[in-house]
Amino acid sequence: MPNLPMSSIFRAVIIACIAGLLLGMLNAFVVKHGNGNPGMPLAQIALISAFIGGLSLFVSHQMRGNNGASGTTTAEEQQAKLFLPDSQNAVVYIFRDAFYATLIGFDIRLNGERVGQTRGKTFLRLTLAPGQHVLSSINPQNATQTDLTLHVIAGRIGYFEHSVRFAAKGAQHGFNVCDGATAQSRVRRCRLIKPASV
Repeated sequence: MPNLPMSSIFRAVIIACIAGLLLGMLNAFVVKHGNGNPGMPLAQIALISAFIGGLSLFVSHQMRGNNGASGTTTAEEQQAKLFLPDSQNAVVYIFRDAFYATLIGFDIRLNGERVGQTRGKTFLRLTLAPGQHVLSSINPQNATQTDLTLHVIAGRIGYFEHSVRFAAKGAQHGFNVCDGATAQSRVRRCRLIKPASV
């Protein structure tokens, strides 16, 4: 894995050591109280510990582009989930309902300006002036970008799934247009992220 910070490697080593210590203690308990159970071989404990450390390093590497999500109040989230239109502006919902890649953040930009970062089970509610806008999905790990041009009308609501899937060439990401009834039930399962000013 390229460009791994020393802090991530150090954290993975610490996690592997803690896992090894805990497995060793559990193994000693099983040997002492296991009615003749020989317990796990030391090599197996070391292998499991190394796997746990490597897994933590992988997760840390995958999350390296994540930014802190701005939280909202329960009242703000409940209001957003009423799906009320705005007579002067268009309303756009962008949601990631999937558990797949849930920890990995992908940036959302509107007309080139960052408005937030989605992760699994999150959504954004944007209020846009009528007219044309460009919605972008950016993977902060490799700077790949997918754009969608929107033509929005005052008083209307649009729903877009921010889809993320992994392929042989890395994460594929973009937007899928959704119908209101399906999107609303899926948005209700997500938590609101407060967008940056647009």
